[in-house]
Amino acid sequence: MDEKTMLKKMCHGFLNGADIREICKNRDFATGHAASGDLIESLFLTGSGMEAAISSLSRDELIILHLMRFKGDAEDVPFFTRIYKSENSSKEYGATYNERYRDIYKKIMSSLVHKGLLLAAHLEERYGETKLERVRFRFPAAFGGLLPSLFDSTSVSDLPGEKGRDAARQKILELIDNKDVFRNDGEEGYHMNIKDGVLRIGEQRFSLKYLRKWQEESWRKAAWIAVKPDKRAAGNPIEAVTYIISQLKDNEWIGV
Repeated sequence: MDEKTMLKKMCHGFLNGADIREICKNRDFATGHAASGDLIESLFLTGSGMEAAISSLSRDELIILHLMRFKGDAEDVPFFTRIYKSENSSKEYGATYNERYRDIYKKIMSSLVHKGLLLAAHLEERYGETKLERVRFRFPAAFGGLLPSLFDSTSVSDLPGEKGRDAARQKILELIDNKDVFRNDGEEGYHMNIKDGVLRIGEQRFSLKYLRKWQEESWRKAAWIAVKPDKRAAGNPIEAVTYIISQLKDNEWIGV
């Protein structure tokens, strides 16, 4: 379900009157007779009230929103067991889906949806599934830049630092001189080659975009990270580290 569809479903069917009033209050939207699904739909993706809403988050809630931004997917209720717990959420047997996750759902609604930070809607009905099983949540892309950094402390310096000279050329030379270490298997699509007089990475014309992908694949191999198709996985650790570092601003540094 894409973001636009999810917003419309949330505002015209998923939310009840009490939900709408809570969002209006927490995001500083108009209240009273003006509080409606149409109002929420028109204002939800704006920055109104976002600073106060985000500042009210716990550290765990901030992290889960970063994780949702990183993944870019619509998530189900069990996804939030990373930060919210209930007596029945860990039970695999002897409890229904609703019994396990009903309390988690209530916490998501009160702590994130009512603060106007998440989209929420139901998937289309599917045989044998309860309404709770069909609930999905999404962190809007428009809010991504408003999240504060995950770093507890950073330093700022405009000193030039040490930079490699001609990094792209150096990486190509490393590839040539250290085939066993740096060269990716041609079957994976990142081997350097010249075809028809054009430098390529696999079948693609050489560019920094594909150089970056090759670099990340090399890091993954060097770290012996196996990528498994697990729908619950938070993602490749290399991609996660790259995302976290990307939160640093210009001239902002962290110690390692």
